Amino acid sequence: RCACIARAGYDDIIDIKPQIQLSLDSFRRVLEVDSILDVTRTIKSSKYRLFNDYEKWPCRYHFDILAHTDSWKSEENQKMLAEAFKKLMSSDRPESLLSNLLSDILVWSASAYGETADFGVYNMGGIRASLPMGEVTFGDVLEVAPFENKICFLSLKGTDVKQLFREIAAVGGEGVSHSVRMCISADRKLLSATIDGKDIDDDKSYRIATIDYLSEGNDRMSAFAKHFDINSPSDESNDMRHIISNYFRTMEKNGIVVDAKIEGRVVVKGEK
Repeated sequence: RCACIARAGYDDIIDIKPQIQLSLDSFRRVLEVDSILDVTRTIKSSKYRLFNDYEKWPCRYHFDILAHTDSWKSEENQKMLAEAFKKLMSSDRPESLLSNLLSDILVWSASAYGETADFGVYNMGGIRASLPMGEVTFGDVLEVAPFENKICFLSLKGTDVKQLFREIAAVGGEGVSHSVRMCISADRKLLSATIDGKDIDDDKSYRIATIDYLSEGNDRMSAFAKHFDINSPSDESNDMRHIISNYFRTMEKNGIVVDAKIEGRVVVKGEK
């Protein structure tokens, strides 16, 4: 009801100040927690989780109220909202919650194709929106992955993997999966890189899960063009939007809360 009042521009006639404050408090709460697990609890004998009693957490109605009112727009509040939006599973270099999650989903999907990936790469440019901390709908996934990009698996020699990581360093970072650790300099040079804690072997072949768009050497990752032994299914069911949705459905079925963390996959030397 309050969102409708705000949309209609009647907030100067009907007092919705308490709801405006609640909306601000809900977004402010995002900045106070590190994980969705901090604000939810398990349900006894169930695979689902519920928000804690009296928990404040933003939803689309809070966003509607703030988007269509002006009384709250102090410099402090607008800065707080900007920080909250950024934290809500956004993608940012050198490493972000969402790019980590999507890269891990690529590796997770490998078994369904009879593959085992040493690591995954998802480009920041292919991430077009944020995912909310909380319920995720197929519409949310469509906004994150709006393109027709499909999963693919390919191999690179160790020397070419090093080139790939140098190219990733040159743009300040891309989405890489859990097994990768990279250290880059402030001027975007690759200082070190490991896969599963081991230095990259020039003569070894590495299996990589990524998307077909990158496999062609696009988005400043030309090393991918040196691939061999590629597995690139073309059916629509292999679109990333379907794979991401399948991941969330599988996690929900197994009672696993999807969570992502910043864990030092790509670190800029000298930054705190």
